[in-house]
Amino acid sequence: MKPHSSLAVSLLLVVATLFNTGCAETRDGRKTQAQGTAIGAAGGAILGALVGVASGNRRNVGGYAAAGAVAGGAAGFAYGTVVAKRKARYARAEQWLDQEIALARRANNRAYAYNSSLKSRLANLQARAKAARTAGNRAAVKSEIAQLQRGAAQQARSEAQTETDVKAVLGDSQARSANNYGSYQKEANAFHKAKSERGELLDRLASLDNSLDR
Repeated sequence: MKPHSSLAVSLLLVVATLFNTGCAETRDGRKTQAQGTAIGAAGGAILGALVGVASGNRRNVGGYAAAGAVAGGAAGFAYGTVVAKRKARYARAEQWLDQEIALARRANNRAYAYNSSLKSRLANLQARAKAARTAGNRAAVKSEIAQLQRGAAQQARSEAQTETDVKAVLGDSQARSANNYGSYQKEANAFHKAKSERGELLDRLASLDNSLDR
């Protein structure tokens, strides 16, 4: 057997082993592997032919091209496998992030609904406070303020897990590499904005409470 033919047979065995042990799990992954193999084989064939010509063995240029195609195909398949695994990892990250986006969005909806209710009740208390001072009946307003403050503390406790999740996701390297990371950032920003808005409402509530003591 000619040297280049022996090399081609050996390389074919390597490729067969690669296909048996490294085949991607998904259709898209297998397509990526196939594309890498095809590109590598084409490039390898050209390089092999050039090597044959350069060696002065023009009669066996076809054999050199075949050996180059096999070697290039093996390299292309290996690279395609790396890319396929990367795509699969990103796909899983995006699916996970989609779930986190949905959870954050639901938490945001609850937070903004609570803030809206708190804002409305605060406005009502501010309107009643002046009359309560005049009538000397401040206890009822102060009692409702205390109730709202307890409710806000309970709301904050219910959001503690969301706060932990947001920090974890924003700090996750896999999440940051996903295409839908920007959507998660938007929900995270909305969550922090809702917390900031509630803090301002609670400050106004505390100020109103203090004003009733004067």
